[in-house]
Amino acid sequence: MRRNRQPQQYDFRQKANLVTFLAQPLTATSAQNIYPHPFTALPFGRPTTNHFQSNLSHRVLIIINPTSGSQKSVKIWTSVVEPILKASTASYEVIFTTHAGHAGELGEKLELDSVDVVSSVSGDGLVHKILNGLGRRESDFGTAMENLPLTSIPCGSGNTLSTNHLGPKHAKNVQLATLNILKGTPNRLDLCSSTQLSDGVQEGQKEPDSIRKLSLLSTSYGIMAEHEGRKIRLDVQLVEKDKNEIEQNF
Repeated sequence: MRRNRQPQQYDFRQKANLVTFLAQPLTATSAQNIYPHPFTALPFGRPTTNHFQSNLSHRVLIIINPTSGSQKSVKIWTSVVEPILKASTASYEVIFTTHAGHAGELGEKLELDSVDVVSSVSGDGLVHKILNGLGRRESDFGTAMENLPLTSIPCGSGNTLSTNHLGPKHAKNVQLATLNILKGTPNRLDLCSSTQLSDGVQEGQKEPDSIRKLSLLSTSYGIMAEHEGRKIRLDVQLVEKDKNEIEQNF
């Protein structure tokens, strides 16, 4: 059961500068709830066709950044994910990103009625880029959040979305994550919307150059100090054999 939570607003101000952080429970949809495997819950001899038949009309969009992180995404796609999708009754399209910001552009310009689920072969970074691209849609942002499931095939250093879907024990299970694309049940997910207003904007107003970011896992906030530059002295002595000798000399 979802609890109704009121948005909380925090203002970080220093003189004329105004920065607003808005934690707002938006509505997003993710695909999950396909574990435990149906075989484990079936009495011996019961027909299994209904449990394993994927959605015949499923149209899947896969987004991959071939150069990110450990660069395992292409290998995982070709060796594991694509064979499973080919064996299913679903149709799919794979897009390899070619430049910075490409994933966000895909989310922003995606035709919502052309796909049933969007997934990335990645860690959490590419998921957030796609999400923020969807967040820049002006006319149908709410429709995208309400109706378009978003999931991931884990192959990054952080796979928190996959952990939420499959549980910590199976968070890196690529086969199960692919099955999740085909047979997952859409579920609601809370999002955090952070908006940074431009300098001089009065509270309650918003200018076109304000910066808005969406997050579904965590949000960190940093403020750089202005006019606080100071001279520092840095002494470096080389070369020591080990850390203990370095500590003794400094």
